[in-house]
Amino acid sequence: MKTWSGGDAPLADGVGTVDLLDLVVVPGRTVRYGCFGSTTWTVLHHSMLTQLIWLRAGFPLEKATYAAVHDLHETYTGDITTPIKGLIREAAAALGAKGDPLRAVETQFDARIYEALCLEPPDPETVWRVKLCDDVAKVVEGWFFGPPGADCLADMPEERRAQVREIIGRAFPGMAEVRVERESFVGRR
Repeated sequence: MKTWSGGDAPLADGVGTVDLLDLVVVPGRTVRYGCFGSTTWTVLHHSMLTQLIWLRAGFPLEKATYAAVHDLHETYTGDITTPIKGLIREAAAALGAKGDPLRAVETQFDARIYEALCLEPPDPETVWRVKLCDDVAKVVEGWFFGPPGADCLADMPEERRAQVREIIGRAFPGMAEVRVERESFVGRR
C-alpha cells in the first residue's frame, strides 16, 4: 500500500517505512467518528486535545508524547469507530480467531511508529492514563464536533465515568456537568 508521501506503508517487519509527513498529513485530513463527525475536527485535533488533557490532568510531563501519538496508527488504518471495532471483534471471534486481531494490527503499527520516533513502548500505567485522557477527549469533542450521541458516557462503567468527570473538571474548569444520557450537550454554564 502506498502512503500519502509515496512510500510503502509499514505493513510488516522489514516492509515499508514510517514517514513523518504521513504521521502529520493523514491524521490532519482524517475526520473523526469514521468520517461522520464535523469535517473541521480530525484525528490530529483529537490527538492534540488528548495530549493537552494529559498535561492538565497533571500526569508526568515526560510521558505526554504518548498521549499525542496514541492514535497515529490511524494514519494507516483510518478512524475506525468503537461500534465498528466491536463488530470486527465479534466477527473475528465467530470465525474462531484467538485474541483481538484489530488490536494486534494497531499494536504492530504502534511499534513501528515508536521505533521511527525513537520512543520505547509505553509502560502499562502510561497506557492506562492515555486511555483515560482519550476517553475524556472523546466526551468533550463529542459535545462540539461529533454526531448526535457522541458525548455519551452511558456505556462506560460507573468507575470510569467518575474518572472521566474528575479529569474534565481539572482540564476544563467551568464546563457544564457531563451528561450521561443519550442526548447532545446543550451548552456551557
